[in-house]
Amino acid sequence: MKVLIIGGQFHNKGAYLMVVTVIRKLRSLIEDCEIVMSNYLPLPAELAKEDIKLLKKPLVHVGYEHKQLKRYLQLAPLVNVYKGFPKGDVALEDIDVVIDIAGFAYGDLWGINPVKNLNYVLSEVMPKEVTYICLPQAFGPFEKDGMRSEMAKVIARADLIFARDKVSRAHLTEIAGEHSEKIKQAPDITLSFNDGNLNGNTTENYCCIVPNERMLDKGDASWQDHYLDLLEQIVKQVGNTDTLVKLLVHDSTSGDGKLAKALHERVASDYCQLIEVQDPLSIKKLIAKGKFLIGSRFHSLASALSCNVPSLAMGWSHKYQMLFEEYGQAGYAFDKPEKTAILEKAAKLQDEQTNKQIRQELASKNEVISEKNQQMWQAVVEEVNKKISQVV
Repeated sequence: MKVLIIGGQFHNKGAYLMVVTVIRKLRSLIEDCEIVMSNYLPLPAELAKEDIKLLKKPLVHVGYEHKQLKRYLQLAPLVNVYKGFPKGDVALEDIDVVIDIAGFAYGDLWGINPVKNLNYVLSEVMPKEVTYICLPQAFGPFEKDGMRSEMAKVIARADLIFARDKVSRAHLTEIAGEHSEKIKQAPDITLSFNDGNLNGNTTENYCCIVPNERMLDKGDASWQDHYLDLLEQIVKQVGNTDTLVKLLVHDSTSGDGKLAKALHERVASDYCQLIEVQDPLSIKKLIAKGKFLIGSRFHSLASALSCNVPSLAMGWSHKYQMLFEEYGQAGYAFDKPEKTAILEKAAKLQDEQTNKQIRQELASKNEVISEKNQQMWQAVVEEVNKKISQVV
């Protein structure tokens, strides 16, 4: 059984953690499961040690330009040599199941290319009988030209699609028509990933602050003039206590590092450290030991909440509010720079009694989320088993 993972990447540590999560889960649940990934992304050292097969053709991320995606596939031998991609040994036509973990690629904010590319891959590149399962992610809205019709094709072609929040599911079901039964809802897959002691019970005297460049180009326009200033005020407010601030870079190839460096230079104090870690499991462990987290990278917040670490979100899409609603923490998620309210909530996270209470609330919610994720994986296994019976 050859299972191709698409939509994953490694420079964004949330996406990397999703890759690790799905690999571990598939191997634990499906016998004789061969994991396959594209050869265009070099595997990190830790993953390279595992038995992961590579495609012969470079299937780039669906978010790339449509012409580039097609050109890479059509001219694969030349592209592999010219780009120096590693030699893969699995043909696209040999894939049995496609697992999509794009996270948030299909919606107006990203334009039509990702949905158009996905349709091309499923309808013209992959075998007609391949099983396509989309694991929990954010979707929509689909109001721009061509988006609804392209997404309708994806839904019709899919075997199972999981939205990770009610808003995303509503965006999908609105255009699904007779195919609505394929659309389910389940929490993000990383929320129930626990590699060791990640329950947030052992804390050290620091908090993590995680910037995101997307706040400046995808978020509400008001963030552009206030985001860095507000982060600076938060860091200084925390610094007035004895709590260490760790500025955590969660995406190593984006502008996150530049934002974090600018913030670090503004504060210029020993209580503020700039941190960059490559391994996503180490990042989650770092987050789990902190007193609280304030940030704008979705999976840094997901890691914190899933480890019972109190958090505050400054976000650029509905996925942040939905995540915090799922954890009963809606009052700690902001889509606009409400300075007074944000600083007040940040101060509450530092309060020992409030912090303890929130941890108890998160622990209770995580039990429910774990059960929901188990049900989701059961549905995935049932769908894959249908393919296994067909192959046999």
